[in-house]
Amino acid sequence: MSDFSSPYNFVPLSPFILTPNWASTVDQDHPLQQGLCGELDIEITTHTPLCVGGNQTPSSATSAGQVHFFKTPEQIPAIPGSSLKGMLRQVMSIATFGHFNQVENKKLSVRDISKSNNFYLNTVILPRAQAGWLRFNNGQWQLTRCQFTRVHQASIIEHFGLQEREWKEAKIIQTRYSLLKGVQPVQFDLEKHKHHVEGIAERLGQGVTQGHLVVTGQPGPDYTKPNAKKWEFIFYNSTETINVPQQTVADFLFVHDTDDQSPWAYWKDKTGSDQGVPVFWHPAAADKNQPKSMGLARMYRLAYDNSLHDAINNTSARHQTTSQADMAALIFGLSDDDVESSRPSVRGRINIGLALAQNPGALEWTDKTVLLGPKPGFYPAYIQQDFSSNKYHTLMDRSPELAGWKRYPIKSYQMQSPQGKSNSEKAFVRLETLPEHSAFKAKIRFHNLLPVELGAILWCLDLGEKPNLRHSLGMGKPFGLGQVNIKINDVNCIIRPNDTSTPSQPPTETLASCRLLFCKYMDETWQAVTKDPTAKWLNSESIRQLLAMSDPTESKGRQLRYLDSPKEYLNVKNKGQRLEPYVEPAVTGQQLDLAANIPEADQDMLGAIDTFNRQREEAAKSRQQKLEMENMPDEQRLVAEIKMLLNQENIASNKTQRKDLERKIKACMDHDVDLMSNTEIETLLLAAETLEVKVISKACSKLRKHLQTLH
Repeated sequence: MSDFSSPYNFVPLSPFILTPNWASTVDQDHPLQQGLCGELDIEITTHTPLCVGGNQTPSSATSAGQVHFFKTPEQIPAIPGSSLKGMLRQVMSIATFGHFNQVENKKLSVRDISKSNNFYLNTVILPRAQAGWLRFNNGQWQLTRCQFTRVHQASIIEHFGLQEREWKEAKIIQTRYSLLKGVQPVQFDLEKHKHHVEGIAERLGQGVTQGHLVVTGQPGPDYTKPNAKKWEFIFYNSTETINVPQQTVADFLFVHDTDDQSPWAYWKDKTGSDQGVPVFWHPAAADKNQPKSMGLARMYRLAYDNSLHDAINNTSARHQTTSQADMAALIFGLSDDDVESSRPSVRGRINIGLALAQNPGALEWTDKTVLLGPKPGFYPAYIQQDFSSNKYHTLMDRSPELAGWKRYPIKSYQMQSPQGKSNSEKAFVRLETLPEHSAFKAKIRFHNLLPVELGAILWCLDLGEKPNLRHSLGMGKPFGLGQVNIKINDVNCIIRPNDTSTPSQPPTETLASCRLLFCKYMDETWQAVTKDPTAKWLNSESIRQLLAMSDPTESKGRQLRYLDSPKEYLNVKNKGQRLEPYVEPAVTGQQLDLAANIPEADQDMLGAIDTFNRQREEAAKSRQQKLEMENMPDEQRLVAEIKMLLNQENIASNKTQRKDLERKIKACMDHDVDLMSNTEIETLLLAAETLEVKVISKACSKLRKHLQTLH
């Protein structure tokens, strides 16, 4: 199944949650022996226009709203530390397999008529709706069952002597009931109708049947227009009263108790009246006398069976518990509102200062656009889908899972104004931006951090020292605004060990050692979880998707934009399309040991510095070798390259290097390798065969036969 256009994608949630085993020792007030204090000097560079929201000018019917860039009292454009903190914290939560718990636990609702066989039609449309009067009586919600029929709006206007223009302009039930002067009793005759099994009401005020007129809102054009809603309802013939389950009421209130313009705003103070509130309802499958769902319209919005937290817990219930802090919580902190009552809050040990613009260019306004909010009810994207099945997973399923961490992949900058919007300017907004290539400088102060924790911060700041990768910051991310990268100016950083006996080291070496310790810790953790001693943390699905969405080269040829209209969203569902992973998963169905014994983090700074210096020397040596090889004859250079590959420490587990080695061995047969020492070649072939890789051994065998033919 093909995917569809979207400016966002998701990093899948990890069923494994890393809770560092030193969490209980973390305390701002008690210095850790291996702890570090100091400050990082960072520079932020924009690669597309940036808008960090400050003061706002509201929109009106004639003027789009304006979001001004955040500025200091001296009117210098700046990025608040809180904005940087939010950006970095999400990256760290993903990179260190942290909790996904910054989500409100609420249910969503749906009215979905996209396909004839979907769950909504099978639940609300195809089964015949029942009617009743909902009341709250003596501490219990009760429903008095009744029948209903339809009545044409033209008949209502005629019978009650209403002004047609006023009725057409009345879109919400508050206005309509005001024109009717409340819920009115009405006499009518019930007539059969070929399209409405409930029949229709004719001869209002003259018929023999007594009922009450029930009106709902007018969602589109007035009733005289083609394809517009034309019918209202009459409830009649009340029968027995039944109790309503509390969950059914809770779902009903969640869907309908939204704002002062909602239908429930009119009805909520009438639940204790003799008549009650007119509702449509469907029974539970197991008990036809027990309401399973209710609504204030015939095609009412249906509350999903599962809440957002239910969907998160289906990946791992540990996402929602904060009894043990993850890496991000240990570093950035947890407030009392974020933690369980069983554990105290965690104070952050990092402070991100205000990032001030350096020689800022002129601020510019974007074209007007519409800033769309998230729509987690759009299940082709927000719910984890099975791409081998034609059936959608939704929050109605038994065990649905959320798609994961929402991210906006790095892409070229292009504003987009959704189609089908009102001519009024009220829906639109303009953003005040600084141009690309703008620079900001800031300080990040840290206190009592372990080396591995400082390494985690460094990795999240520059995404593993990859200057080509970018963060997304500020407003307008769906349009490509706010792409930035962060550079750490090592020589300007200040690092002070808590242990004053620790030998002083240049900040460059100290920071490099912290990076090594963090990556080593994450590798060892991932190896324990996957039970694979060669596994690399960077190859985990979370990191692969995170880094791919941070890479501007990955967006080439992709349609990363919102669908233009409600019709396009409907077409997605009709075609069975779903949002595919941003890059193809490397491993599917991987079994993780969620109870794995996580290793202690190595905090040996001096050892890491030695490793860093050795790696730096090896890198310098490698660069020198490459320079020397440039002047070698082709045959000699090829053998030298084979030798370099075989000297790589992890070639046995590195698929790319193994492939390269196979290719270069085969290439020897295209050159006059007889000019080289046969002894040297034979030694290299023996070393290659010890890797016990079938394709490499086969290539070695072919090269030997080739050498024999030369003699």
